[in-house]
Amino acid sequence: MGRLFIEYLEGRVYCCAGCHQHIAPHSKLISRQFHSKAGRAYLFGDVVNVALGPEEERLMTTGAHVVRDVTCSRCLKALGWRYERAHEPSQRYKEGKTILERVNVVVVHTAASDGARPPRSGYAIGGDDDSSDDECPV
Repeated sequence: MGRLFIEYLEGRVYCCAGCHQHIAPHSKLISRQFHSKAGRAYLFGDVVNVALGPEEERLMTTGAHVVRDVTCSRCLKALGWRYERAHEPSQRYKEGKTILERVNVVVVHTAASDGARPPRSGYAIGGDDDSSDDECPV
């Protein structure tokens, strides 16, 4: 299978709720105004450390889209989906962007480092409250 390349992020980071693998920096968050079957969802410009499923067409509340499921590359937990193509011109801004479902991610604050993985004790994990992503002390 080969060695898994993992990218570590600094600052406020959205991570897989299953294994705390870094997925997206807060700076790439575009919108919190999305919803999924599981509840709240966030739109991100760029994500890392994910695996993409095959393209499939889905009819969503905003119209038909070609999407790919997004899973954590470490534990394979379903995280959301990536918009590949939108059929409606008004929805084309989503193309190439990723939706992460709030129930599948946690917010972590990492200390600035030289690129090495911060120690587990350096994490402050955000709460599960949908109204706020503020960290809680560890």
